[in-house]
Amino acid sequence: MKDQSQTIESIIKMAISGEEEAYTLYTNAAQLVKDKQSQDMLAELATEEKGHKAKLEGLLRQGISWKIAEGEFDRIADLKVGDHLEAKPLTEGADLQDVLIVGIQREKESNELYAGLAGISADETVRQLFEFLANEELTHKRKLESLYEEIVYQDF
Repeated sequence: MKDQSQTIESIIKMAISGEEEAYTLYTNAAQLVKDKQSQDMLAELATEEKGHKAKLEGLLRQGISWKIAEGEFDRIADLKVGDHLEAKPLTEGADLQDVLIVGIQREKESNELYAGLAGISADETVRQLFEFLANEELTHKRKLESLYEEIVYQDF
């Protein structure tokens, strides 16, 4: 049986990989879209994913000593606007709507992963980190859903 530190380390490494994938997704998506507002938002999301990766890497380097002060972040409510949307693999001809749906689903999955990890974390510091990251992913999902509503539902 693996000891707890090896298990936590493997979970954190998996999360780092997910943040790298999200960074790549948003960086590539920013090149696919034409309008400046969407490019800027996707670039901002990419930067935030890079920051998440840095926090997780810091946790690996420093051990489980990184701490988020209680109440340091505002908790975001999930409006579930894009939960029913089905993502298709992005191809060269993908439009902004396709990119947004993939992003929404990705952020939903990341939020669920981090929230689940927070729920099973015995270490308070680890729990706080995962709660923080779950909330960050939910913030990203909300941004993408807002843009989706603005673009897709603009004629209503």
